[in-house]
Amino acid sequence: MRQRPPSCQGCPLEHKGTDFSIVSGTGSLGVMAVGEASGDSEAREQRPFVEWAPAGSLLERTLRRMTLDRAQFSITNVCRCHPPGDFLAGAPYEFAALNHCRQHLVAAVAERQPKVRSEERRVGKECRSR
Repeated sequence: MRQRPPSCQGCPLEHKGTDFSIVSGTGSLGVMAVGEASGDSEAREQRPFVEWAPAGSLLERTLRRMTLDRAQFSITNVCRCHPPGDFLAGAPYEFAALNHCRQHLVAAVAERQPKVRSEERRVGKECRSR
């Protein structure tokens, strides 16, 4: 298991979330894909959107159809840990966790400086509106 970042202190998932993922890919195309939180498969592999999980499989098929290499993208999640029950949507702590974890996304964007950021519509809306 990847070490829990110090910035997790005070997050609603601080003592509930497990297995932290990192930002994957080089970002050489200037594109960042952002999901909500790690699922079970992502948590085990400690990277977002693994190829055999549902969201990762969809991402892989889409990139293949466009003849793009996954490694050229920056890929991450707002919440880098795996929430209990393998879901965050609808949990009583959902918005508080997204807002607390937003700092990881802000740091990743500052570091990678993507020209385009694609995020799950609801995640982007909630992070900006709270």
